[in-house]
Order: sequence, then C-alpha cells, then structure tokens
Amino acid sequence: MVPGLAVAGFLWTAIVKVGGQPPGFVSIDGKRYSIEVIYVTPEHRGHGVATMILVGVARACPQQLALKAPLSPGGEALGARLGLPSVESTPEEIREMQETIQHAEIPWPTSAGRRGSCRRSS
Repeated sequence: MVPGLAVAGFLWTAIVKVGGQPPGFVSIDGKRYSIEVIYVTPEHRGHGVATMILVGVARACPQQLALKAPLSPGGEALGARLGLPSVESTPEEIREMQETIQHAEIPWPTSAGRRGSCRRSS
C-alpha cells in the first residue's frame, strides 16, 4: 500500500500482482473504509480479479467496507453481489480531488525525444 497515489492524498493505493503481473490496483479511503477506485486491466477482466481484490480488502478492513459512488455498471453489480454498500464522496473529498487534478503535471514525450509536460492551466 502506498499513500497518496491515484486521485488524492487521503487515499492508500495497492498495486495487485497475480503471477508476478500487475493486473490492477485499488485505492482506498482509510478514513471512511471505502474503495475510491478499483481498476483491472482489460486482459484480466472476467477472471475474478476485482472480486479477489474486494474480498481481500474487506477481510482486512476493521469495519464494513463500502464502494464510493459513482460506480460503473460493473462496479455496481459486483458491489451488490458482494453485499457492499455504496457511499458518496464528501464535499471536502471532492474539493481535494479537484485541487489535485488542477495542479497535476504529467510528463509527456515530445517528438524530439525530450520530455515535455502536459499541465492544466489555471
């Protein structure tokens, strides 16, 4: 688990490995015991990876785990199948995510082979 990756500093992110390969990751809000983001690569979908991740996190969680809305249709179905409730982001979380995105700078290769950046202007 790594603090502050993915969308906001209040999240903990675990990169999952199956057979030495990283088929996905999960970002968890440890204060609210909720899954903020779960991602499985297209080639690993349909093999139970997301279920394995959610069941493992739920077992380690000291309280009822929830999924943070909005969810994809697949996420809603998986949450329902596992009996996980969904919760909405708080206004503070939304504000922090927006600030993080506004100040994000992503390295971007240029045609000359040098690295440029893709920066959102304020």
